[in-house]
Amino acid sequence: MDIRWISCVLILHVCTASNYWSPNVPEWPEVYKACVRFESTREFLTTGWYVDSHNEWMRLDSYGVPSESNTTYLLDTDDDYACDKLGEPLYMYLYHYSQGLQFNIFPAPDPPYVQCTAMKIPKMFPPNPLLPGIQFVRQARDNVTTFDHWKAEYFLFTLDYFFHTESGLPYKMYVETELFEFLSVESGPLDESVFMLPQGVKCTWAQT
Repeated sequence: MDIRWISCVLILHVCTASNYWSPNVPEWPEVYKACVRFESTREFLTTGWYVDSHNEWMRLDSYGVPSESNTTYLLDTDDDYACDKLGEPLYMYLYHYSQGLQFNIFPAPDPPYVQCTAMKIPKMFPPNPLLPGIQFVRQARDNVTTFDHWKAEYFLFTLDYFFHTESGLPYKMYVETELFEFLSVESGPLDESVFMLPQGVKCTWAQT
């Protein structure tokens, strides 16, 4: 048999296999903390995400500029923050979905320079950001990491997911033109105290 013919067959086999290759379908972490940069045509902000899907708890740390004149507000907590380079957040939002409760903690102009309001919310934990039926697009590399690109269609929206190839953790997510960039992600158990009110903080019911 002609060696050139064998070579052509092998090359064709390799090229065909590479066209159909795709990594395992990624999984979104069930318990994790992340520092997330959100960018759209209207706004740009960085937030800390803490998620415990097992207990249906969530927490959001915000670093926005407070409207109050006092800007020295600090939470009395020793948390290992998701956005550790930004330090302690100005605003903290706690969500206890199994109980249908939300706590909003924010700066106040007078001592102790912190206020908290409580409100009721639906007992409905947010769905997994990773939609079913995602399709592999390609594997590539930018100036940060090697990533796997996946895509999903949801009614009139297109979602693009990018996962770190090595760790399998989220890297970026586009919802149409809105970007969620995961500057850091740590998957694994989180202490219960992460989702509880900081020491000394008392809440009042929000006026409806």
